[in-house]
Order: sequence, then C-alpha cells, then structure tokens
Amino acid sequence: TATRRAAPANDQSRRRLPREEFAPRRVVAAAPRPPRGYSANTVVVSPRSRENNERRAPPPPQASAAVAPFIMIIDRAIIEAASGGPKLLSGVLKGCGDALRRPHVALFANPAYYMMVGVYAATYAAANGIDTAATRTDASPATHAAATLAGTTAVNSTACIMKDVAFAKMFGGAAKKAGMPLATVGLFGARDLVTVASAFTVPAYLADALAGGGVDASTADTAARIISPVAMQAICAPCHLLALNLYNAPEATSAARLRAVAALAPATTLAFAARMLPAFSVGGVLNQALLRRGHAAVAAPGDPG
Repeated sequence: TATRRAAPANDQSRRRLPREEFAPRRVVAAAPRPPRGYSANTVVVSPRSRENNERRAPPPPQASAAVAPFIMIIDRAIIEAASGGPKLLSGVLKGCGDALRRPHVALFANPAYYMMVGVYAATYAAANGIDTAATRTDASPATHAAATLAGTTAVNSTACIMKDVAFAKMFGGAAKKAGMPLATVGLFGARDLVTVASAFTVPAYLADALAGGGVDASTADTAARIISPVAMQAICAPCHLLALNLYNAPEATSAARLRAVAALAPATTLAFAARMLPAFSVGGVLNQALLRRGHAAVAAPGDPG
C-alpha cells in the first residue's frame, strides 16, 4: 500500500486558519464626514436609510430674541394705559427711549424681557417641531394644519397667559390681592387662538390664494406671513382690552366696560398691529428662513431628495 504523505506544516496551518482570511478583501470607503448639525453621538448612515434616523436640530432662538424688546415695550404700554397710567403713545416712546439709552437696565436686567423671549422661543419651537414631524410622516395638509394650530396654541396660550398675568401685576398699578378672573384667562386664550391661527395656519392658505392669482410663490409666502398676523389684530386687541378691564375693574358695569374698551380700541389695535409685525410677521419670515436652514443643515450629502 502506498504510504500517505504527511501534509506540509504550512498546509496544516492553512487548514486551521478561519475561512475569512482567504476571502478576497473588500475595499471599504471611508465614512463621509458628518454634516453640520449632527452631534458626536449621531450615527452616520447611508442616504437611503438616513431619513429613518435623522435628527433635526431646532433653529437657534434668533427669531424670539430679535422680536422680544419691541413687543415687551408695547405690552407694557398697553397694560399701563388700560390701568389708567400714561397714554399709550407716551408709554411706547418712553420704553423705546429707555431701551436705546440704557439697554442693560431696560432689557437685560428686566425679568419682563426674558419672559417675552421665553414666550416666543417656546412658540416657535413648538411650531417648528410640529411642522417637522408632520413633514417627516407625510401628514395630509389638513392634519398638518390642525396639528400646528392645536399644538402651537396650547404652548403659546400657556406661555402668554403666564406672561400676561405677571405683566398685569408688574405694570398694572397697585398690586392686586385677588387672583386672575377666569373670564380674563379665557379671553386671553381666545386672543391667543386667533393670534396663532393668523401666524401659523392662515398664511399657508393665503399664500396659496395669492399664488393662484399669479403672484410668485416666494413672494406670496412672505406677503401672507406679514399680512395675516397684522390684519387679525382687529379681533385680538378688543379681546385683550376686555380681559384687562375685567382684571383692573372687577366691579364695573357692562356699559362701563364697553366704553372703556371702545375708548382704547383704535390706538390699541394699531399698537397690536405694530406689535405683531415683529412678533409673527417679520419674526415668522425670519423663523421660516432659519427652519429651512436647519433642514438643509442636517440633509446628508448626496441625498436624492
């Protein structure tokens, strides 16, 4: 019988090695550099699966910080005028002068300024979060609009009512021992519902109407975001004045309330329109630009769409 030859040592070692050692080596391309907006803990995935793991960083709070000073000045002047203090225009001029001459005292050392920044930062954050969630889940336009209106109104109304109660006690003359009447809180809520709808829901429909009339889409969107919040102040201003009157004069008759509201309504409506211009018109345009930049910042290179 032929003697079986022993395998060379190198053959034995080859049999003991894992099969993977002899498989052709695959060249793996280096992972692309993470785009701006991702944290160090974010996993970079392929463009096809990126949408399932994408985290959207909210736009920075420039919009709220930019609009807060002027709105705070107007709110204070309205509350002081409604409680029998200086005339509305005088209060606005005095507030603007103080903010220009002593911003460190009138703004940065004033708790009212930070309350106002908080109100609009929370409002814009809620609107942007809902907008992004609805976009990512391909929600229908009706669902998108309803979710934006409900969610943003809840956040804005809560923050605004807390701010208005604090402002009424800070700037409304003598400190009140009684709590805020429920009717006042309800009117503040109705005012905020109209305000949020005018800033985040109505502009989309108004922009579609303008675009349907031949206006450029970008121009229509900007115009709608500026016009809608300002026009709605014809409803919001009387609600605000009536709410303040219920707080400042709890024993007044209905006729006296109507006279007080009617006396201040024209000037207050103009002041509210001026207040809304930076708050939700210019602020809305700025926030929309920041939102688009935020979406673009987290879009992976080579994303098909």
